[in-house]
Amino acid sequence: MPQKSIPRYRHGNAPPQEVVSSRTLPWFWIKTRFARGSPRSRTAADYAAMGVSNSGSAVIMYHYVETSSGLNNATPRIYLLGADGKYVLMNLLNQELSVDVDTSKLPCGENGALYLSEMAADGSGGRGGCGAGAGMGYCDTQCQGFCCSEMDILESNYMATVMTPHPCKGNTCDKGGCGYNPYARD
Repeated sequence: MPQKSIPRYRHGNAPPQEVVSSRTLPWFWIKTRFARGSPRSRTAADYAAMGVSNSGSAVIMYHYVETSSGLNNATPRIYLLGADGKYVLMNLLNQELSVDVDTSKLPCGENGALYLSEMAADGSGGRGGCGAGAGMGYCDTQCQGFCCSEMDILESNYMATVMTPHPCKGNTCDKGGCGYNPYARD
């Protein structure tokens, strides 16, 4: 069953354009190339429509956004781009990743996920094309076109949480992974 297409917006060297995708995929520059209000910048309203906002140094992603036609499932996904226009690769071996996540209002049956996937920095993802600057090259262990290892750092709602590694060898991946609930009771 095809998913409803949701518009997404890109930052890049080319004039701004609307791209249609099956998911909401906003992405941000770590050092933005476009000053607020410039023709290529996105407004807070653009990101808010995709379920993304900020407050100070915090990025806030909303699972649902209210529109004139009711409540829409936004489920935003954010990519981090470096000033070079490539995805920021987080090499976390012997490193620490610290985030604050509030899932207190995310009901049972919903999934607030924070995960890393082993995407190519240039966004090639095994296919040619526009690259990271256009939000291309996504991959994970569900193998919707191209497979890569994935680490689910947090999949949770207000009732449950799990961390799950999903390793791949070539295009063969452990889709189920081996989940660990750090708060499980014996």
